[in-house]
Amino acid sequence: MESQKFEAYRHSGKYSMKGPVLAVLLSAVAALALGLLYTKLMQWIPLIYFNFLLTAGYGFAFGWVIAKILRSTKTRNTAVAVICGLIGGMFALYGEWSAHIRNLFEVKSLLLMPDQVFVGMQVLYEFGSWSLKGGDAVSGVLLGIVWVAEAVTIIGFSVVLPYKAIADVPFCERNQCWLDEERNIDTLASFVDPGHLQTFRNGDLAPLAEAVPRPLGSVEFTRLTMKSSAMTDDFCTVIVANVTQTTDKEGKTTEKVKELTSQLVLPKLMLEMITRFDRFDTAHIAS
Repeated sequence: MESQKFEAYRHSGKYSMKGPVLAVLLSAVAALALGLLYTKLMQWIPLIYFNFLLTAGYGFAFGWVIAKILRSTKTRNTAVAVICGLIGGMFALYGEWSAHIRNLFEVKSLLLMPDQVFVGMQVLYEFGSWSLKGGDAVSGVLLGIVWVAEAVTIIGFSVVLPYKAIADVPFCERNQCWLDEERNIDTLASFVDPGHLQTFRNGDLAPLAEAVPRPLGSVEFTRLTMKSSAMTDDFCTVIVANVTQTTDKEGKTTEKVKELTSQLVLPKLMLEMITRFDRFDTAHIAS
């Protein structure tokens, strides 16, 4: 493989107002129904572990919906994704608080105004509404910490999922399609030579010509992540990363990934050549 510097992929930043508007409107509508469901489930199943999973799932639902809308409307702007996630997360938080206050104080209104929610929160902060193992009601600073953790979880998922959905997937402007076909190739031994690492950082893939096969059973290796689409022949992308796997006592494997390159833009003709590394132990890779 000859020495050649490849450019890092960057989104164009383009988007239509259709995506953000739909994402925000659907978040507002979903907050009414999902907020009530979330509150009821919290009330019916008062288990701390379940409550944590439910909170994460509630935020995940909003983040997933927003991500799907932005992807389907071809939003290529990560700042827009973050803003939509923040607004959607705030709606999610407001919806569940409105439902919680209405349910706790038996208010008949479909939706409470912000000042009503704030008054309800002040009462709960002072007197609490739930306890741990039959003890005194949790209130004050401790309750405030729980509220903050809940808010960070819900808004966090609402923001991170749309951001990742847009930031991690390249888009072909000419053919108007996402390069969402991903393939990981884990057959190479780790690159550790300082010269190779610097060359990768410069956007040059020449060190791949000197790659050696990953030793059988090795937990340290180099991963090539290819992204492409059958809908475009304009380009594909690759990320080169060193991976270290660790396994805990329960047999759960986790990975530490250190990217050696950014997401580099390659001619589509190079896709076949790079993917030959998938058979690195049995096939010769042309240089």
